[in-house]
Amino acid sequence: MKNYPDFFASLTPPKFMVMNTDGKTFQVFTEAELSELKNAGKVSVQMPKTMGGKVTDVTQKPYLKFKE
Repeated sequence: MKNYPDFFASLTPPKFMVMNTDGKTFQVFTEAELSELKNAGKVSVQMPKTMGGKVTDVTQKPYLKFKE
């Protein structure tokens, strides 16, 4: 989870990882595909949490996740 988003972003064309609703698996999309998903309201940006979901972990990067 920590290094894979940077790897996919370095590809030509760049790709973006989106976490599935199960919280364990991911799908990879191009920027155009991701834009369509965001405009449809299917994807949101999540901030990682720590301490059982009580505290936002600012040491981690935000990630994209499918809405349920």
